[in-house]
Amino acid sequence: MLASELIAGLRKSLHDPDGVRWSDEDLLDLLTRAQRHLVMLRPDASSVVERVTLETGSTRQDVPDQGRFIGLVRNVNGDGTPGMAIIPVDRNSLDEANLAWHGEPPSSVVDNYAFEEEVPTVFWVSPAPAAGVRVELEYSRRPPKLESVEQEFIVPDIFSDPLEDYVLYRCWARSNSSPSSWQKGMDALRQMYVSLGEEAKARLLISPNSGKVNNG
Repeated sequence: MLASELIAGLRKSLHDPDGVRWSDEDLLDLLTRAQRHLVMLRPDASSVVERVTLETGSTRQDVPDQGRFIGLVRNVNGDGTPGMAIIPVDRNSLDEANLAWHGEPPSSVVDNYAFEEEVPTVFWVSPAPAAGVRVELEYSRRPPKLESVEQEFIVPDIFSDPLEDYVLYRCWARSNSSPSSWQKGMDALRQMYVSLGEEAKARLLISPNSGKVNNG
């Protein structure tokens, strides 16, 4: 899905076919924000499984390109064939079993991995990998900045509506042009949350009927 495809639809909704109010650069910036917000809510939207080479001798590993860790699947043998499965464990369990596990000799096979939700760009492996150890890594890619209308989104086109809704929210609710524009923006944001299965967040937005926060 190209950025130009969504921009064309956005211009119709914004009644700005010639880009007088919103330039391509403006909309590309907002679409970048929209894609990153989407991936924050739904990491699966940009998830991939890739073979990666682990950092030699370190139990701490960083997800490529500041992506968000999902899981490790298995080791990859030297000839490229699938290796032993990697079992998830709690890091506290590793600590309790062996306080010195971070300093154990490197191995050609990774047995376990651990992950803390509070630090989504980092994961831990046991034992530390020897040189050249490869594994299959599941992670959510961080969307890059959109710099051209011919650039492709990294999320599938099934997420085009939530992306468009987020941009419309930013354009309408933050334009300060009128109360009706603000309300249209809130409606667009609510629709985005509903589309993504985030109905709870949608209900917390300001109700168009009462003008008050809906706590129901």
